[in-house]
Amino acid sequence: MSWPGGLDLGADRLYALGRKQTGLPTREDFILWMERNKLSLSRAAEAIGMTRRMMAYYKNGSRPIPKTVWLACIGYEVLERHAA
Repeated sequence: MSWPGGLDLGADRLYALGRKQTGLPTREDFILWMERNKLSLSRAAEAIGMTRRMMAYYKNGSRPIPKTVWLACIGYEVLERHAA
């Protein structure tokens, strides 16, 4: 899609920017969370009590990450820090 002034933003990028501006997590946030905690899709699913398939959806951006799931991710990270 072409925007005025030569701005080149695809719909996916525009959607991600909108989520970021409203404080909602993006697929990039989710990927960084997995990398920071050295989690595979299977381990991430186990860590927050979801299926591997849903983790894959969140990671590839085909499903938006609900705020409750993101809060579970943050909670996991906090508990892991306290355990270390």
